[in-house]
Amino acid sequence: MEIAVIDDDEQILTLMKATLFKQNYAVAIFSTSDEAYEYLKKRSTDIILCDISLETSTMERFFVL
Repeated sequence: MEIAVIDDDEQILTLMKATLFKQNYAVAIFSTSDEAYEYLKKRSTDIILCDISLETSTMERFFVL
């Protein structure tokens, strides 16, 4: 199972990756929704965890929802 984590806080990304990896999940991390979008156009993931206060443009917010 793969979990994608999107957050602009590098400390949270590091913590989430380490925690989920210890639980035997594959983890893909992204600091912008653009990075996540490019990745998800090519692959699928089982779960997406996203910072809802991620600073993005209006279009990016619409994409996340």
